[in-house]
Amino acid sequence: MAAGDGLVFISYARADEDLARSLRDRLSQAGVSSFLDTGEIRAGDEWRRVVTSALDRASLVVVVCTGRSVASVEVTFEWAYAMALGVPVVPVLYEPGLTLPGTLASLDRLSFVDPAHRPWDRLIVRAVEAGWKDRISLGRLRRLGVERIFTGRTNIARQGVRDLLDRVLPQTELLVVGRSLESWAREFQAIQDCVTHKGVRARFALVDPALAPDGWMVPADYAHLDVGAAVEKFRKISSAPGSDGSFEVYFLPNAPTFSFVHLHDAAGAYGFLEFGASLSFAERFAIELRSGDGDGLLRSVFKVHDAMLHTRPPVISSTGPSRGEQ
Repeated sequence: MAAGDGLVFISYARADEDLARSLRDRLSQAGVSSFLDTGEIRAGDEWRRVVTSALDRASLVVVVCTGRSVASVEVTFEWAYAMALGVPVVPVLYEPGLTLPGTLASLDRLSFVDPAHRPWDRLIVRAVEAGWKDRISLGRLRRLGVERIFTGRTNIARQGVRDLLDRVLPQTELLVVGRSLESWAREFQAIQDCVTHKGVRARFALVDPALAPDGWMVPADYAHLDVGAAVEKFRKISSAPGSDGSFEVYFLPNAPTFSFVHLHDAAGAYGFLEFGASLSFAERFAIELRSGDGDGLLRSVFKVHDAMLHTRPPVISSTGPSRGEQ
Protein backbone atom coordinates (compact mmCIF):
# COMPACT_ATOMS: atom_id res chain seq x y z
CA MET A 1 0.00 0.00 0.00
CA ALA A 2 1.48 3.34 -1.05
CA ALA A 3 1.85 6.15 1.43
CA GLY A 4 -1.34 8.13 1.81
CA ASP A 5 -3.56 5.38 0.33
CA GLY A 6 -4.84 4.25 3.73
CA LEU A 7 -4.18 4.02 7.42
CA VAL A 8 -5.36 1.36 9.86
CA PHE A 9 -6.17 2.76 13.28
CA ILE A 10 -5.72 0.14 16.03
CA SER A 11 -8.03 0.73 18.99
CA TYR A 12 -7.22 -1.15 22.20
CA ALA A 13 -7.18 -1.00 25.98
CA ARG A 14 -3.81 -0.21 27.55
CA ALA A 15 -3.66 -3.63 29.22
CA ASP A 16 -3.90 -5.23 25.76
CA GLU A 17 -0.89 -3.44 24.33
CA ASP A 18 0.92 -6.66 23.45
CA LEU A 19 -2.03 -7.77 21.29
CA ALA A 20 -2.16 -4.38 19.58
CA ARG A 21 1.57 -4.42 18.86
CA SER A 22 1.27 -7.89 17.35
CA LEU A 23 -1.46 -6.57 15.04
CA ARG A 24 0.63 -3.58 14.07
CA ASP A 25 3.70 -5.71 13.32
CA ARG A 26 1.74 -8.18 11.18
CA LEU A 27 0.11 -5.37 9.18
CA SER A 28 3.47 -3.70 8.73
CA GLN A 29 4.94 -6.92 7.31
CA ALA A 30 2.14 -6.83 4.71
CA GLY A 31 2.98 -3.22 3.81
CA VAL A 32 -0.04 -1.74 5.57
CA SER A 33 0.45 1.48 7.55
CA SER A 34 -1.14 1.63 10.99
CA PHE A 35 -1.56 3.99 13.92
CA LEU A 36 -0.86 2.81 17.45
CA ASP A 37 -1.12 5.55 20.04
CA THR A 38 1.76 4.37 22.23
CA GLY A 39 4.22 5.03 19.43
CA GLU A 40 2.55 8.09 17.94
CA ILE A 41 1.64 10.29 20.93
CA ARG A 42 4.57 12.24 22.33
CA ALA A 43 4.87 13.69 25.81
CA GLY A 44 2.90 16.93 25.93
CA ASP A 45 0.59 16.04 23.04
CA GLU A 46 -3.12 16.36 23.67
CA TRP A 47 -4.37 12.77 23.52
CA ARG A 48 -7.84 13.44 22.12
CA ARG A 49 -6.55 15.80 19.41
CA VAL A 50 -3.90 13.31 18.21
CA VAL A 51 -6.37 10.42 18.24
CA THR A 52 -9.13 12.25 16.35
CA SER A 53 -6.61 13.48 13.80
CA ALA A 54 -5.50 9.88 13.19
CA LEU A 55 -9.12 8.72 12.95
CA ASP A 56 -9.84 11.44 10.41
CA ARG A 57 -7.04 10.00 8.26
CA ALA A 58 -7.96 6.36 8.81
CA SER A 59 -9.36 4.12 6.09
CA LEU A 60 -10.09 1.32 8.59
CA VAL A 61 -10.35 0.93 12.37
CA VAL A 62 -9.46 -2.41 13.97
CA VAL A 63 -10.75 -2.87 17.53
CA VAL A 64 -8.86 -5.26 19.79
CA CYS A 65 -11.88 -6.75 21.59
CA THR A 66 -11.36 -8.04 25.13
CA GLY A 67 -13.30 -7.60 28.32
CA ARG A 68 -11.02 -4.66 29.14
CA SER A 69 -11.45 -2.85 25.84
CA VAL A 70 -15.22 -3.33 25.78
CA ALA A 71 -15.38 -1.57 29.15
CA SER A 72 -12.95 1.19 28.12
CA VAL A 73 -14.39 4.68 27.62
CA GLU A 74 -11.47 5.63 25.37
CA VAL A 75 -11.88 2.59 23.10
CA THR A 76 -15.63 3.18 22.88
CA PHE A 77 -14.99 6.79 21.88
CA GLU A 78 -12.57 5.71 19.15
CA TRP A 79 -14.79 3.20 17.37
CA ALA A 80 -17.92 5.32 17.82
CA TYR A 81 -16.12 8.38 16.38
CA ALA A 82 -14.94 6.31 13.42
CA MET A 83 -18.42 4.99 12.71
CA ALA A 84 -19.81 8.53 12.80
CA LEU A 85 -17.26 9.47 10.12
CA GLY A 86 -18.24 6.51 7.99
CA VAL A 87 -14.89 4.77 8.47
CA PRO A 88 -15.21 0.94 8.39
CA VAL A 89 -14.71 -0.74 11.78
CA VAL A 90 -13.61 -4.36 12.25
CA PRO A 91 -13.94 -5.94 15.73
CA VAL A 92 -11.20 -8.55 16.34
CA LEU A 93 -12.19 -10.89 19.18
CA TYR A 94 -9.51 -12.28 21.49
CA GLU A 95 -11.76 -13.79 24.19
CA PRO A 96 -14.39 -16.53 23.76
CA GLY A 97 -18.01 -15.67 24.61
CA LEU A 98 -17.30 -11.94 24.66
CA THR A 99 -20.43 -9.76 24.47
CA LEU A 100 -19.93 -6.67 22.35
CA PRO A 101 -21.89 -3.43 22.73
CA GLY A 102 -24.96 -3.16 20.48
CA THR A 103 -23.53 -1.14 17.59
CA LEU A 104 -20.22 -2.98 17.58
CA ALA A 105 -22.02 -6.34 17.81
CA SER A 106 -23.82 -5.62 14.51
CA LEU A 107 -20.54 -5.52 12.58
CA ASP A 108 -18.79 -8.38 10.82
CA ARG A 109 -16.01 -9.49 13.17
CA LEU A 110 -12.91 -11.69 13.05
CA SER A 111 -12.15 -14.29 15.70
CA PHE A 112 -8.56 -14.32 16.96
CA VAL A 113 -9.45 -16.47 19.97
CA ASP A 114 -7.41 -19.47 18.75
CA PRO A 115 -3.76 -18.33 18.40
CA ALA A 116 -3.06 -21.19 15.99
CA HIS A 117 -5.85 -20.26 13.57
CA ARG A 118 -6.02 -16.50 13.40
CA PRO A 119 -7.36 -15.24 10.02
CA TRP A 120 -4.55 -12.81 9.31
CA ASP A 121 -5.15 -13.00 5.58
CA ARG A 122 -8.75 -11.84 5.95
CA LEU A 123 -7.70 -8.91 8.12
CA ILE A 124 -4.96 -7.84 5.73
CA VAL A 125 -7.31 -8.07 2.74
CA ARG A 126 -9.85 -5.89 4.57
CA ALA A 127 -7.14 -3.35 5.33
CA VAL A 128 -5.87 -3.21 1.75
CA GLU A 129 -9.38 -2.99 0.29
CA ALA A 130 -10.29 -0.16 2.64
CA GLY A 131 -7.13 1.72 1.75
CA TRP A 132 -7.67 1.52 -1.99
CA LYS A 133 -11.45 1.83 -2.10
CA ASP A 134 -12.65 5.02 -3.76
CA ARG A 135 -14.70 6.29 -0.83
CA ILE A 136 -15.36 9.79 0.45
CA SER A 137 -15.92 9.80 4.20
CA LEU A 138 -16.56 12.80 6.40
CA GLY A 139 -13.04 12.42 7.70
CA ARG A 140 -11.58 12.76 4.21
CA LEU A 141 -13.85 15.69 3.44
CA ARG A 142 -12.56 17.40 6.54
CA ARG A 143 -9.02 16.95 5.35
CA LEU A 144 -10.00 18.67 2.11
CA GLY A 145 -11.33 21.54 4.18
CA VAL A 146 -15.06 20.83 3.77
CA GLU A 147 -16.69 22.09 6.95
CA ARG A 148 -20.37 21.74 6.11
CA ILE A 149 -22.65 20.81 3.20
CA PHE A 150 -26.25 21.93 3.08
CA THR A 151 -29.11 22.32 0.62
CA GLY A 152 -32.22 24.39 0.08
CA ARG A 153 -32.92 28.10 -0.16
CA THR A 154 -33.58 28.59 3.57
CA ASN A 155 -30.27 27.13 4.69
CA ILE A 156 -28.27 28.87 1.99
CA ALA A 157 -29.97 32.20 2.65
CA ARG A 158 -28.75 32.06 6.25
CA GLN A 159 -25.32 32.90 4.88
CA GLY A 160 -26.50 36.47 4.45
CA VAL A 161 -24.37 39.17 2.86
CA ARG A 162 -24.33 41.32 5.99
CA ASP A 163 -23.34 38.35 8.14
CA LEU A 164 -20.44 37.59 5.82
CA LEU A 165 -19.34 41.24 5.72
CA ASP A 166 -19.43 41.41 9.52
CA ARG A 167 -17.05 38.46 9.67
CA VAL A 168 -14.41 39.92 7.36
CA LEU A 169 -11.31 40.95 9.29
CA PRO A 170 -9.94 44.48 8.77
CA GLN A 171 -7.11 44.92 6.25
CA THR A 172 -7.89 41.62 4.50
CA GLU A 173 -9.19 40.66 1.08
CA LEU A 174 -12.71 39.75 0.01
CA LEU A 175 -13.41 37.93 -3.26
CA VAL A 176 -16.97 37.43 -4.54
CA VAL A 177 -17.81 35.70 -7.83
CA GLY A 178 -21.29 34.99 -9.16
CA ARG A 179 -23.76 35.29 -12.03
CA SER A 180 -25.43 38.58 -11.11
CA LEU A 181 -24.43 39.25 -7.46
CA GLU A 182 -27.89 40.74 -7.03
CA SER A 183 -28.03 40.07 -3.29
CA TRP A 184 -24.60 41.67 -2.80
CA ALA A 185 -25.58 44.74 -4.82
CA ARG A 186 -28.57 45.32 -2.54
CA GLU A 187 -26.08 45.72 0.31
CA PHE A 188 -23.83 48.19 -1.51
CA GLN A 189 -23.80 50.55 1.49
CA ALA A 190 -22.62 47.77 3.81
CA ILE A 191 -19.88 46.93 1.29
CA GLN A 192 -18.94 50.61 1.22
CA ASP A 193 -18.60 50.60 5.03
CA CYS A 194 -16.49 47.45 4.91
CA VAL A 195 -14.13 49.02 2.38
CA THR A 196 -13.94 52.44 4.03
CA HIS A 197 -13.91 51.59 7.72
CA LYS A 198 -12.28 48.17 7.72
CA GLY A 199 -9.81 48.82 4.93
CA VAL A 200 -10.96 45.68 3.12
CA ARG A 201 -9.70 45.12 -0.43
CA ALA A 202 -12.79 43.79 -2.21
CA ARG A 203 -13.03 42.25 -5.68
CA PHE A 204 -16.36 41.36 -7.26
CA ALA A 205 -16.83 39.46 -10.53
CA LEU A 206 -20.12 38.98 -12.38
CA VAL A 207 -21.44 38.40 -15.87
CA ASP A 208 -20.82 41.20 -18.36
CA PRO A 209 -24.16 43.08 -18.65
CA ALA A 210 -23.44 43.64 -22.34
CA LEU A 211 -24.07 39.94 -22.95
CA ALA A 212 -27.58 39.03 -24.07
CA PRO A 213 -29.37 37.23 -21.20
CA ASP A 214 -30.41 34.42 -23.54
CA GLY A 215 -26.73 33.77 -24.14
CA TRP A 216 -25.83 32.99 -20.54
CA MET A 217 -28.98 32.44 -18.51
CA VAL A 218 -30.44 28.98 -18.17
CA PRO A 219 -34.23 29.01 -17.64
CA ALA A 220 -35.15 28.51 -14.01
CA ASP A 221 -38.18 29.00 -11.81
CA TYR A 222 -37.13 32.37 -10.42
CA ALA A 223 -37.12 35.96 -11.66
CA HIS A 224 -35.03 37.17 -14.57
CA LEU A 225 -31.76 38.57 -13.29
CA ASP A 226 -30.93 42.19 -14.04
CA VAL A 227 -27.14 42.36 -14.11
CA GLY A 228 -27.12 46.00 -15.17
CA ALA A 229 -29.00 47.12 -12.07
CA ALA A 230 -26.45 45.38 -9.84
CA VAL A 231 -23.58 47.08 -11.65
CA GLU A 232 -25.14 50.52 -11.21
CA LYS A 233 -25.33 49.97 -7.46
CA PHE A 234 -21.71 48.84 -7.38
CA ARG A 235 -20.74 52.10 -9.10
CA LYS A 236 -21.85 53.94 -5.96
CA ILE A 237 -19.10 52.28 -3.88
CA SER A 238 -15.89 54.17 -3.29
CA SER A 239 -13.11 54.24 -0.71
CA ALA A 240 -12.58 57.23 1.54
CA PRO A 241 -9.37 59.26 1.14
CA GLY A 242 -6.61 57.69 3.20
CA SER A 243 -8.41 54.36 3.51
CA ASP A 244 -6.48 51.18 2.85
CA GLY A 245 -9.61 49.66 1.37
CA SER A 246 -10.42 49.29 -2.31
CA PHE A 247 -13.27 48.02 -4.43
CA GLU A 248 -13.06 46.52 -7.92
CA VAL A 249 -15.62 44.98 -10.26
CA TYR A 250 -14.75 42.59 -13.07
CA PHE A 251 -16.94 41.39 -15.94
CA LEU A 252 -16.96 37.72 -16.90
CA PRO A 253 -17.41 36.56 -20.50
CA ASN A 254 -19.81 33.84 -19.43
CA ALA A 255 -21.84 32.69 -16.43
CA PRO A 256 -20.00 30.77 -13.70
CA THR A 257 -21.64 27.49 -12.74
CA PHE A 258 -21.40 28.35 -9.05
CA SER A 259 -20.93 31.37 -6.82
CA PHE A 260 -17.87 31.70 -4.62
CA VAL A 261 -17.04 33.88 -1.63
CA HIS A 262 -13.56 33.97 -0.08
CA LEU A 263 -12.73 35.96 3.03
CA HIS A 264 -10.67 35.91 6.20
CA ASP A 265 -12.42 35.84 9.56
CA ALA A 266 -11.28 35.21 13.13
CA ALA A 267 -10.80 31.49 12.38
CA GLY A 268 -8.73 32.03 9.22
CA ALA A 269 -9.51 31.62 5.53
CA TYR A 270 -13.16 30.85 4.81
CA GLY A 271 -15.02 29.99 1.61
CA PHE A 272 -18.65 29.65 0.63
CA LEU A 273 -19.28 27.71 -2.57
CA GLU A 274 -22.84 27.55 -3.92
CA PHE A 275 -23.70 25.16 -6.76
CA GLY A 276 -26.65 25.05 -9.14
CA ALA A 277 -27.04 28.69 -10.19
CA SER A 278 -29.43 27.61 -12.94
CA LEU A 279 -31.53 25.46 -10.63
CA SER A 280 -34.40 26.40 -8.38
CA PHE A 281 -33.44 27.53 -4.91
CA ALA A 282 -34.81 24.31 -3.43
CA GLU A 283 -32.44 22.25 -5.60
CA ARG A 284 -29.24 24.15 -4.87
CA PHE A 285 -26.59 23.09 -2.43
CA ALA A 286 -23.59 24.81 -0.90
CA ILE A 287 -20.35 23.96 0.84
CA GLU A 288 -18.55 25.83 3.59
CA LEU A 289 -14.79 25.53 3.26
CA ARG A 290 -11.82 26.02 5.53
CA SER A 291 -8.15 25.44 4.85
CA GLY A 292 -7.55 21.69 4.92
CA ASP A 293 -4.36 19.67 4.88
CA GLY A 294 -1.99 21.20 2.34
CA ASP A 295 -4.44 24.10 1.94
CA GLY A 296 -7.09 21.78 0.53
CA LEU A 297 -10.01 22.59 -1.73
CA LEU A 298 -10.44 26.19 -0.59
CA ARG A 299 -6.95 27.17 -1.71
CA SER A 300 -7.45 25.50 -5.10
CA VAL A 301 -10.78 27.20 -5.80
CA PHE A 302 -9.39 30.57 -4.74
CA LYS A 303 -6.32 30.21 -6.97
CA VAL A 304 -8.50 29.49 -10.01
CA HIS A 305 -10.59 32.62 -9.52
CA ASP A 306 -7.68 34.81 -8.51
CA ALA A 307 -5.81 33.85 -11.69
CA MET A 308 -8.92 34.43 -13.78
CA LEU A 309 -9.32 38.00 -12.54
CA HIS A 310 -5.64 38.76 -13.06
CA THR A 311 -6.09 38.17 -16.79
CA ARG A 312 -8.59 41.03 -17.21
CA PRO A 313 -8.81 44.66 -16.07
CA PRO A 314 -11.42 45.87 -13.57
CA VAL A 315 -14.29 47.84 -15.09
CA ILE A 316 -14.98 49.65 -11.82
CA SER A 317 -12.26 50.62 -9.37
CA SER A 318 -12.44 52.74 -6.26
CA THR A 319 -8.68 53.30 -6.36
CA GLY A 320 -8.73 55.26 -9.60
CA PRO A 321 -10.38 55.26 -13.03
CA SER A 322 -11.14 51.83 -14.45
CA ARG A 323 -8.84 50.72 -17.22
CA GLY A 324 -11.82 50.57 -19.54
CA GLU A 325 -12.33 54.31 -19.02
CA GLN A 326 -8.70 55.34 -19.51
